[in-house]
Amino acid sequence: MLPAREGWCVGSTPTLADCCIVPKVANAMRGGYDLSQYPRLGQHFAFCQRHPAFNAAAPSSQPDYVAH
Repeated sequence: MLPAREGWCVGSTPTLADCCIVPKVANAMRGGYDLSQYPRLGQHFAFCQRHPAFNAAAPSSQPDYVAH
């Protein structure tokens, strides 16, 4: 990732890099992995979650979602 700052991985808009990181971090969190040694991943994940498109694309936002 680029130097510490809040924002997208590259540039001023979401890119494929952001779209790839978010589900990986979500799966790691759901799997119980300790990501505390990667604080920037957590910060970036939280930043992305504030964007409506990322929330709309989340599995739990889909009409056929079944919680396990």
